[in-house]
Amino acid sequence: MAVAIKEYGYTNVKIYNGGLKDWIGAGLPVVSDEKLPEYKTIFLSAEDVKQRMGVAEKSGCLSENGLPLLTLLDLRTERVPEGAEAPLVIRSSCQTVSGFLDDLQRDDFRKKIPVDSPIIVITETGNRDEYAARYLHKYGYNQVFGLQYGMRGWIKADYPTVSLEKQ
Repeated sequence: MAVAIKEYGYTNVKIYNGGLKDWIGAGLPVVSDEKLPEYKTIFLSAEDVKQRMGVAEKSGCLSENGLPLLTLLDLRTERVPEGAEAPLVIRSSCQTVSGFLDDLQRDDFRKKIPVDSPIIVITETGNRDEYAARYLHKYGYNQVFGLQYGMRGWIKADYPTVSLEKQ
């Protein structure tokens, strides 16, 4: 994120390593335009997500009613500089919806995400999954999970990935 901001000409950019979660935990001030509903986000280990994907993929990723058995919601904010390698994504034949956290505010983006099926949020480290889950809960999503340690945890576990450009 800091790199993206610097591309706009800002030079005095600092990163708060703990993210918003630690900022709030430290009692530091925050302001919000709207209050998100409380929602207890359950974090799944990379191993659990891999197992759930395997079960879903054996059924063609769809239930008997044609609903997705799970949807991967990739909300990483990586911007790939020209000439750099494309980021890795989880390799799965199940539905994957990619966007940015701010896209959740848009009706047209949320329409891509099934309301009545499990959703696994993927961020870079898992720190923002809770906010995505709370935001989705506001719109009636009740089966939202976070990927523990995010995409970094998935890669560290050496589970299947593919380059975004090859997907």
